[in-house]
Amino acid sequence: MLPELMYKSLQEGKLPRVYPAKTLRERVSLQVKNLIQAKDRIRNELALVKPLAIRKAVVITGANFSGYRATLRNAYIGKYGDTLTFTVNYKSQLTRPTMAKLVQRIGDVEKTMHVLFMPKAPYTLSVEKPLTDPASLVCSANVTSELGLFRYDSISQRYNVGLFDDRYKPVKEYPVSGADNARLDIAYSWRVTNLVYPTPLPSGLTIDSMWVRFQSGFLSYGGKYYKDPGTNNIVRVGARIKNSTGATITLKNWGFPLSVLYEDNRHVSQININVSFPDRTLYNGQSYSYYLDIPLPAWCYGRVALAHAINVYKGGYYIYGGGPLWQVECFRLRLP
Repeated sequence: MLPELMYKSLQEGKLPRVYPAKTLRERVSLQVKNLIQAKDRIRNELALVKPLAIRKAVVITGANFSGYRATLRNAYIGKYGDTLTFTVNYKSQLTRPTMAKLVQRIGDVEKTMHVLFMPKAPYTLSVEKPLTDPASLVCSANVTSELGLFRYDSISQRYNVGLFDDRYKPVKEYPVSGADNARLDIAYSWRVTNLVYPTPLPSGLTIDSMWVRFQSGFLSYGGKYYKDPGTNNIVRVGARIKNSTGATITLKNWGFPLSVLYEDNRHVSQININVSFPDRTLYNGQSYSYYLDIPLPAWCYGRVALAHAINVYKGGYYIYGGGPLWQVECFRLRLP
């Protein structure tokens, strides 16, 4: 059981205690990439701004890149498995029929067509490629004479493509460096939920009103949340603790285990997030509502469990160790 493993590793001191915020260098690196990719978009537009030369038997009149779902950070974003299409429009400038050879590419996919153009006739050709990984795709088209002896026209454009990848963390990424890596004896029955662990709670102690919010560094698409790789990814979690024990209690932070459950529901990588939670005294009948902002490390995506472990003391005696546990799902925006 995942919560049991998280607390067992915390108690045994196996969880590295970290605060996994992105460094300034990591954030600046993506900003530099964005500037480079912005230049690619400008070059793509300029590639089509050229006069039609009469000496060319067949010319390229337009090109279109499609199949993506959004543009972000100067990249074209799709989903895993989408089909990207590069379409080019050609036109004969001759008043007689002519044969031409068209060679068109999108990334590593190439299509060659031999086309008989009627006088002044247009022709459209498309090449498709499935989206599986981020890439900087070179899309090109060349039109020559039938035997390729004479070059009529050509175009080359670069499209930076990313994807909303909603797959769970694969086992091939196990283990994670700098984390506690473990494996459950049996597959965990995962679901998105808020719960308290362990139970039962001592009589009169209540932990409820749990909530979670993707506070910053996330993009919402199709009902799912995706981590923006260029910023810190902050999840805000909250809960309420109520004291009806008949005596004064003290709350002390024990730890904040953060775990990722892999696609097989058995492999786990986890750390202990360094959070600020000062000791808190609650008199009988009092309640305390709080929230914590938790940065997710880069390797943390898919099925994510966040647990706030609190030691509770009553009259100076230890009565409980545990607290709220949030099970959430968030995925990756992958950029080239």
